Amino acid sequence: MPLKISLKRLLLINLILASIIPLIILFSFSNIWVKKDISEEVKVKNDIIGKLVLNHIRDYLDFFTSILNSILERVESKDINEYIQKIQKDIRQINQIIITDENGRILYTAPYDNDLIGIDLSKKEYFVNATKGKEYFSNVDINIATGEPSVYISKKKEKTLIINLDLKELKKIFCNNEIEYFITDKNNTILFSTDEEDVLQRKNVWFIKNKEEPFSIETYFKEKEFITTYIPLKKMSWGLTVLYEKEKALLPVERISRSLLYILVVVIIFSIIISALIAKKILRPLEHIRNKINYIATGNYTTDISLNGIIELNGVIYDVKNMSETIKEREEELEYLKTKYEKIMNTVPVAVMLVRENGEIVEWNDYSEKLFGFKREEVLGKKSPIIPEELREETDKLRKEIIKGRTIINYETKRKTKWGDEKYLLGFYSAIKIAEEINIVIAYIDITEKRILEEKLKNSLEESQSLLKEIHHRIKNNLQIISGLLYLQSIFIEDKIAISALNESQKRIKTMMLIHDMLYKTRKLSHIEMDVYIKKLVKTFFEEMISKDYDIKHELDLDRIVLPSEKASNCGLIINEVINNSIKYAFPKNKGKIQIKLKDNKGKILLEISDNGQGFNKEEHRKGIGLELINTLVKSLDGTIQINTEKGKGTKFIIEFSY
Repeated sequence: MPLKISLKRLLLINLILASIIPLIILFSFSNIWVKKDISEEVKVKNDIIGKLVLNHIRDYLDFFTSILNSILERVESKDINEYIQKIQKDIRQINQIIITDENGRILYTAPYDNDLIGIDLSKKEYFVNATKGKEYFSNVDINIATGEPSVYISKKKEKTLIINLDLKELKKIFCNNEIEYFITDKNNTILFSTDEEDVLQRKNVWFIKNKEEPFSIETYFKEKEFITTYIPLKKMSWGLTVLYEKEKALLPVERISRSLLYILVVVIIFSIIISALIAKKILRPLEHIRNKINYIATGNYTTDISLNGIIELNGVIYDVKNMSETIKEREEELEYLKTKYEKIMNTVPVAVMLVRENGEIVEWNDYSEKLFGFKREEVLGKKSPIIPEELREETDKLRKEIIKGRTIINYETKRKTKWGDEKYLLGFYSAIKIAEEINIVIAYIDITEKRILEEKLKNSLEESQSLLKEIHHRIKNNLQIISGLLYLQSIFIEDKIAISALNESQKRIKTMMLIHDMLYKTRKLSHIEMDVYIKKLVKTFFEEMISKDYDIKHELDLDRIVLPSEKASNCGLIINEVINNSIKYAFPKNKGKIQIKLKDNKGKILLEISDNGQGFNKEEHRKGIGLELINTLVKSLDGTIQINTEKGKGTKFIIEFSY
């Protein structure tokens, strides 16, 4: 669902966003990035201060380690006792100097105390950890007499030297009131601090975890948040911690943020006022335009819209006017197309209907009413009432195929009318998409009368074919009777010439009988397949009309050619006469070969009949009935004949005619 919002609110939001976002960005920048930068600067500052403080401490302690080393250099001298007495007296920071033997028993002490000589210090931490290579610093203790912190520094050579050093001088370093820092011992207990209370309470610092490496963190200490930097003093196992109160460090940023917040409030108030003024200037003309658009929506396209002082809104007004004129033109065009569509739909002598995917009828033209008897209001929104029950399943399958995109043309079917009559129809089916809905366009042409006429013609044709076949059958039977009569006649005749003439007539009649027999048995009553006919003719001739004494072979080379029955009959008679003559005259030894070729020669038919017999004299046989009959038959075919013969080399008949 689209978001609805008024122009006044939109302007307000736009102005607020346009002015507030930069301020929010500045506010965020100051609160996040600037604070982060300041924190980093404080950490750097802490690190610098810490290193300066540590340098002072190192210088202070290095001075006493150098004194320790100078005493060790003279520890074996005879005046060592006087030397340490003098040093302890001259340097007031040294509370006590002790020299022990290798077993930890005190040999010398300054200031001199006879009660201490011989005391065993072997269990003391500063004796046990004393080494030759490096000075050892003990944990810090509080001197009972002075209440000041002190530390033991020890180192071995041949003997062990121990100095008890007063650390009150280090307090001078911890006098900064702006930055807080303190030193902790190896147990994280505060030894020196800018806050005296921390030292007096011997506070333990919990956040120092790793004492070996320097680090900086932000942490809470004494109920305040500090930016803290820790630097280890590895020589003594001490650590310096510098603290800077975070609130103080970020005070300038807080001031800037507060100023930005005040500005933000002022900007929001200013944006509300400006947006109200702009909305008032724009909304009134827009309301006027809206009312005029409502008039246009009701069909009043001639309504006038007055201009105002805002250039952009004038452009909108011009666009609305153009839209009004365009809508008017489109409506007129749609009305024309609708009228045109209705006239075409209701004028054509074709039943046209529009059907949904589920079979409901959407459109039903006038001719559908006339053809099927159902009025439009009777069928719209309902399943088709014209489909016979036995065709419903087939129609449903067909509709599913069409929905998938198949177009069906010239589909013969039948439908029933309101009165129960059956109509034979030629159907056209195609799917179309209308407003995201797939419909099926169906057009039916009434072919009932044509179908009835076709049935009549079919019945009439079947009767005619039956009669024609019967005629061919009777002709064949009659020819068979004639052939039988000729055969009977030849029995009672003794003249050989007459018998020969009768036999040849029988052969010709059998040739014609074969034609009519094939016409009787085939569906095509007017045409004969010549390759089939010639094969049967030659087979019949050689099987029934040649004595077993003859050893004559035949060879056929036939193209598939179809001829009218009359031409086929003439061709058959020609083949019969030529074969008959060849057998009679070409083979005196009753042995040889006859070849028959039937070819399609560039739109004409070429018939070649040849033998390998002894040949004959054309002039002697020209007046014979056989050649005379052959020439007559060729003329009936509108063809030409060529006879090639030579004594001892056989004879070839070449006949050419049109289809």
